[in-house]
Amino acid sequence: MSWNGHYFGSGPSPLPSEVLDDFSNKFTQVGNFRAKLYELAHVHPVSKRQIAQIFQKIRLLLHVPDGYEILLVSGGARHQYEQVALNFQNSMPFRILETGLFSKKWADVLDFSGSSVGRVQFQCDASWSGFSQNVPDDCLLCMVSNETADGVMLPLDFEHPFIINDVTSDLGFRQLDISQYAMLFAAMGKAFHASGMSIVIIRQDMFSRCRTDLLPLQSYVSICESGSMYSTPSMLSLDLFDSILDWMLASGGMDVLEKRLRERSKIVYGLLDKYSVYSCSIPSNYRSLGNICFQLCSNDISDFLMQAENRQLYGLGGHRMIGGGRINLYHGVNDMAFENLCDFLSCYGEDNLS
Repeated sequence: MSWNGHYFGSGPSPLPSEVLDDFSNKFTQVGNFRAKLYELAHVHPVSKRQIAQIFQKIRLLLHVPDGYEILLVSGGARHQYEQVALNFQNSMPFRILETGLFSKKWADVLDFSGSSVGRVQFQCDASWSGFSQNVPDDCLLCMVSNETADGVMLPLDFEHPFIINDVTSDLGFRQLDISQYAMLFAAMGKAFHASGMSIVIIRQDMFSRCRTDLLPLQSYVSICESGSMYSTPSMLSLDLFDSILDWMLASGGMDVLEKRLRERSKIVYGLLDKYSVYSCSIPSNYRSLGNICFQLCSNDISDFLMQAENRQLYGLGGHRMIGGGRINLYHGVNDMAFENLCDFLSCYGEDNLS
């Protein structure tokens, strides 16, 4: 960024400076001229080679095991709510674990599609016993493991043969054991900054459960068979995605990125718990690493946001349907921005001691 402020909102955050430099200066040699990937047709041989490398980098970064296919599809995570409903309709009954705003929206989509849906209510307290509620093995268990709007993140200790997980705010932030899932998907606008596309990772045996009467762009089977290139993808998103993957791998991969995020979130939660003006009611074992939600105990949130913006810290308001405050610790938050954020939280807390 060319200014001194920083944005902590839920949408694509400022790019890491290394990614911005790479994306700005990276060109592909095509014959005797240079071009950006997004200037080429997706069927051009140079594009095909670079896109194949992107798939390889995904497997390397995310440790995608054999027996799983990677799809790159248009649209965000809520598009996948509809695609899951379509592709697996009448295959198996659905159960959905309602942990917050987006899992409830997903459940509403499944209901609207006419599918058989059972809702499992999540209790965000120490008494909740996880999956001991005996969710049957012969159903598709849908979940959102990190609820961006609510700040609730599930421990990764699932045991069920057919889990479909929306990992939009997890993938690229903490290492996931993909072998635990039948399928997972993530909008690419969070960890990967490439809005307008999603990653779908699906176990190969799940294709046999998909409907065969869908149009090609609705069908996971046809998308896989075409190498995700049945129609022209967002080449601009893929070009940026390639730079992000290179940066994540060069940074040390998921172990290093997750460690950094855990260290930062521990500091922020420590400040929120220290000062009485803040309230974070989520138990520590369910607190999101990267989407930190809180309320102001006595002050109006508008006062907090105004003072934050006076310090050139932007986007700290909560989701429009939840309210309160929210801090998104995405990869583009550099050390200076993080230090300024922590200094502001401390100063505001000291100034509003009860």
